[in-house]
Amino acid sequence: MCISTMAVLFGVKASAGRLQNLTYPRTLVLLLYILSWTFTSMSAVLLLTNDGNALSCDLSVMTCVVFYAGSKIVIYLWLIERVWVVTEAKTSRLDTFFYKFHLLMLTPYICIFVLMMVFRISYIDYDGKCVIGLEAIASIPLLVYDFVFSSYITVLFLRPLFAVGRSIGREWSPQDYIFSLGET
Repeated sequence: MCISTMAVLFGVKASAGRLQNLTYPRTLVLLLYILSWTFTSMSAVLLLTNDGNALSCDLSVMTCVVFYAGSKIVIYLWLIERVWVVTEAKTSRLDTFFYKFHLLMLTPYICIFVLMMVFRISYIDYDGKCVIGLEAIASIPLLVYDFVFSSYITVLFLRPLFAVGRSIGREWSPQDYIFSLGET
């Protein structure tokens, strides 16, 4: 189901008219769909066809790590782009300090990627099924980095929206747009 969904989403984004005006953000979205589709396809093929093969099991976790890390980097680049759009879109990307700073903030992910590759788990259980995952020494830094980076970028993205709300004479809050189930 996931493979079909990714294929449909890619098809919608890559329709004839949309590829003519391919911008950096659109390229990132297409790349994300390609990486996600490849991740799910390769994972399914490697995991479902290993038949107790330890090498196939190890390749499964390595494939998952590579495509997961690639997808996360593309998502982070897209989020950095969105923050640039709402804060300093009148200035060239690489002429702004914060854009370069945010790109620099991606460098710890290299160490996390190495941890993910070194401390991966892959073994064949007693039923002959491939079990894959990450050890805590790799998954904890990954989760902490993702939480900190995503929270930071979200705050930077929302800050201009709150400023716009204040400039129109009243405090804007997300609750203004949350409706209860009984309201229309």
